[in-house]
Amino acid sequence: MRFCHVFMLCWLVLGFATGTLANTEPSHNQQAVGVDISESRERLSLGPNLLILEDPQGSLTLQQLLRSHSLYPWRAITGEHVNEGKDHSVWWVQFALTNNRQTPIEGVIEIDYALLDNLTLYQIQPDGPPLVQQGGDHLPQNERAVAVRNHWFPVSLPPGTSRFYLRVDTTSTVFLPIYFADWATSSAQLESSMLAAGLFYGILLGLFAYNLFLQISLREATYAWYLTHILNIMLFMACFDGLLWKWVTISIPIQTLCIYTLMFLHCAVSTQFSRHYLHTREQFPRLDRVLRCKIVIVLAAMAIIPLFSIDLYNNMASLFVLVSSMILLGTGIYVWRKGFRYGSYYTLAWGFLLCALIVSTAGSLGFELLGASYGTHWVKFGMCAEMIILSLGLADRINALKEARYKADEAARQARLETLAQSRFLARMSHEIRTPMNGVLGMLQLLQDTRLDNQQRFYIDTISKSGHTLLTVINDILDFARLESGRVKLETIAFDPEELVSETASLFTAQTLEKHLGLYCTISPDLPEHLIGDPTRLKQVLMNLLSNAFKFTAKGHVSVFVTGVPRNQARDSWDIRFEVRDTGIGIARDAQTSLFDSFTQADSSTTRRYGGTGLGLAISQELVRLMGGSISLDSDAEKGTCMYFSVPLGSSSSALPSAQSKRALVITRQTEARQHYQSQLERLGFSVQHSDASSTEAPTQPADLVMLDTQDIPTDRLQQLLHQCAQEAIPVLLLRNADDSRQLVWQGQVVEQSLPLLPSQLRKTLIRLNNSAEQHTPPAAQPSKEQRRGRGHLLVAEDNQVNQLVVKTLLEKAGYSVEITENGQEALSSYRDDPDHYDLILMDCEMPEMDGFEATRRIRAHEQREHLPRTPIVALTAHVLDTHRLEGMAAGMDDYLSKPVDSEQLYASLQRLIRSRATH
Repeated sequence: MRFCHVFMLCWLVLGFATGTLANTEPSHNQQAVGVDISESRERLSLGPNLLILEDPQGSLTLQQLLRSHSLYPWRAITGEHVNEGKDHSVWWVQFALTNNRQTPIEGVIEIDYALLDNLTLYQIQPDGPPLVQQGGDHLPQNERAVAVRNHWFPVSLPPGTSRFYLRVDTTSTVFLPIYFADWATSSAQLESSMLAAGLFYGILLGLFAYNLFLQISLREATYAWYLTHILNIMLFMACFDGLLWKWVTISIPIQTLCIYTLMFLHCAVSTQFSRHYLHTREQFPRLDRVLRCKIVIVLAAMAIIPLFSIDLYNNMASLFVLVSSMILLGTGIYVWRKGFRYGSYYTLAWGFLLCALIVSTAGSLGFELLGASYGTHWVKFGMCAEMIILSLGLADRINALKEARYKADEAARQARLETLAQSRFLARMSHEIRTPMNGVLGMLQLLQDTRLDNQQRFYIDTISKSGHTLLTVINDILDFARLESGRVKLETIAFDPEELVSETASLFTAQTLEKHLGLYCTISPDLPEHLIGDPTRLKQVLMNLLSNAFKFTAKGHVSVFVTGVPRNQARDSWDIRFEVRDTGIGIARDAQTSLFDSFTQADSSTTRRYGGTGLGLAISQELVRLMGGSISLDSDAEKGTCMYFSVPLGSSSSALPSAQSKRALVITRQTEARQHYQSQLERLGFSVQHSDASSTEAPTQPADLVMLDTQDIPTDRLQQLLHQCAQEAIPVLLLRNADDSRQLVWQGQVVEQSLPLLPSQLRKTLIRLNNSAEQHTPPAAQPSKEQRRGRGHLLVAEDNQVNQLVVKTLLEKAGYSVEITENGQEALSSYRDDPDHYDLILMDCEMPEMDGFEATRRIRAHEQREHLPRTPIVALTAHVLDTHRLEGMAAGMDDYLSKPVDSEQLYASLQRLIRSRATH
């Protein structure tokens, strides 16, 4: 703040300081006083002894001045040098040099300002015509009397006083720092001048190289604009000093236009750099819009003003630079006052530059503030100070970025540690909860198979349902925690959408029968046979939506629709839409906005009436977002609900062939079912006709298949339809509810299928129907559960005694012989003693002495070392995280079953793996 007060005080001083204008009173002495150069070994400034004359029309000649010398208003100057600002008049300068020696003095008259267009120096000789020399920046350096960037005129001064007249005609500032020196002194001065210029450009080039390296390393826009800013400044000063024209030869108007164009560009480039350096886009949006408008105004002025007046363009360039610098200084002060450290460097840098520009601009207009004469050294000093301070600010910014990056890395490391701790806690809690749950639910499974009366069975069923509800809550919380910690990884594999929908919907068959609801699944005929994505996560989302639909639907039906549209002409990418519709209680409009929030349901009474945690939809939403899709719903209270989600999926095959060479007749009284049956048959290549069960009219075309839905059709009418199909030798797919106990008699080709009819079931049933071996024989009796369970000797590694009892009882009940071990070390020893004795190993993963993963790795290593056949190993564990599943697969396990164990899943896995081993 103290800096701001001091700086504002300087501004007031500069603002109220009035320049010293040249004396407008004519000189009473019309002859310039001679400057004695006889004994001087220094570079003499001729300014105090000069007389100047304005020639507004540029019509005066040297002869007129010599002939009528006393008639013209010559005047002296009061400043150090001639400075008439931007003036379009021609100016004459008169001075005299006195040589008191007896021999001539050789020397140089120097005009130490490069931007002067036309100079003519006349040396008056008493006994002959004047000596004339031409100069100015209209001449290339190699055509000047002395090839230097400023204007040097070599002179030979005989004894006595030599008078000179200098004619100046220029469009730039009329600034004439005139000196005289002998050749030795001029050479020393030139060397010092070149050293100063080299130091200036060396500083800028060093800053350019250093920040170029940083730009290449960091790839930040701030450094790129800083480099552009330095390049613009170097080009401007090279033009201003006349250095650039040493290598580039162009006309004077073009040189002038280039200089002032670079001044306009300086305004635009410095503003763009300031936007990035001060982070106005992120931190100060309104200020950023002002700076962007400023850039547009500068560029528009640069393009438009030259079309009207070049003189106006030249004058406006200095004004734009001055105003632009003030705006940027104010911007820096504003950012600094807002508490941003880099604003202090920026304010200090532009403060130096602005002071230099004020002095320089005032000098170019003919005003000398605080007695400071016009020249490039002020601008060079301000620009050097600005670029050095900005470079220091950028370096400090790097340190700040390093600090921020270090803090971010520390925060990320801490977050990883917290996530890891959370994951370990979840894994531990899951394991500790599932282990006793396995004992509870396992014993309930065993108890349900004993002889119970109705009241006892009711109690057992209630306990079992409550246990499974608790398990569902645990799974939901675990899934939600994994999503929150970002530890869910998506698969990218090919899958059959029919199988995915059928497997998911089949899990709700029991609820369909219990509530007497209809369950219909439709997959669009346009969809490919195989899609590419994560079927496990898709199944999880679909299962959550179906679970909600069945939970809140008491009568009617639940429907699943799967449609899609290709995203490109190659049809290798699709937008797939899954819809789940129900005829349940619906959801009020005001409750829909928060339905996907965690632990939220439609109203506070929903949890009490229907149960649940309110996590299912939140988990579904996160999974859909993770897959790049969206999820939403349409619903009204008491009008049912349609929940849908869309995800982008790949395709590994084209759409199914739809030649529709076969015809199918669908007979049903269920209006909702009719559309689903038609879509399923069309996907399999059938053209479909519909008929009401009460109609006696024959179909318009003979059918290759009759799909007969028995719901709400009287038995007599069913017998008539079956008899009619038998007479016409039409295969019949007979759809019946599981509780339909009517005795039907038929002949011919008939296959029964229990409702609900799922897509994969329809495909498999039609294959059976078309199998010639089964056309005239009744379908083989399905094997009983006991027959489906294989036989074999199993090794079980389990440290919990309750779980040992549950697993052993389940296995022995299925006809397996079992050997129990307490840990992985015992299991490994038992296997090594007699590898051929065991058909399969059930392995708990977390046990004392040696866990199941390590035991599995050592068993697989032993098999490879001894060239033994592979013994199937199934993980039977309370760990359910994907990391544990992947670790089990990497260790060499063949399957992964989580506790509490489901007996049917266990039996299916054993049958598959033991049979697979027997075939090898």
